Amino acid sequence: MLYQFAYISHQVKCFSETDLQQLMVKARIKNKCLELDLTSYWRTLSEQMKSNIYSLFNYEEISLDKGFFLLLTQPIELYSKLSEMDKINIYKEILDKYADVNILIKPHYLETTSYEHYFPNVTVFRGSYPIELLAMNINNPGTVLTLFSTGALAFEKRSKVLWFSNYNKKELIDTFGQCQHPFYRCLNED
Repeated sequence: MLYQFAYISHQVKCFSETDLQQLMVKARIKNKCLELDLTSYWRTLSEQMKSNIYSLFNYEEISLDKGFFLLLTQPIELYSKLSEMDKINIYKEILDKYADVNILIKPHYLETTSYEHYFPNVTVFRGSYPIELLAMNINNPGTVLTLFSTGALAFEKRSKVLWFSNYNKKELIDTFGQCQHPFYRCLNED
């Protein structure tokens, strides 16, 4: 479930139920929140409405085998001292741990990295559609891997999500900070 509420500044913030529990304020603010369960809402839409949404985002339905691993990437080279090759090496080290499974990569929409070049044995989903469309339309969610993409939250109720934000890279931690989400994991943790 996602909960949405506005602060005094009128900025709308979204938190997963886990976030609210972690903040220990769920009871105080739940009555001020609008519960938004996108997956349940999606199921109520007509096929024509879904088709219109697919068309709006240039989304094509895909069929995935059970047991796939989905890597949600981040354009870390745009916001840190890390180079594109540093980013590739981080993802390579992560993906090397899962060399025996079907890997799918969904790049962040700001990225221009040619993941196909660096990882020839993976499938790369191109397109700027929201990851929630993929999350709502796959029947067999596999394991989701990410440094710190909030898109992974769309999968956390149905998939195992492995967070690598505390990855052993000083520049990552210096730029983006230590992750505090309870689902985050380091590369070194098993």
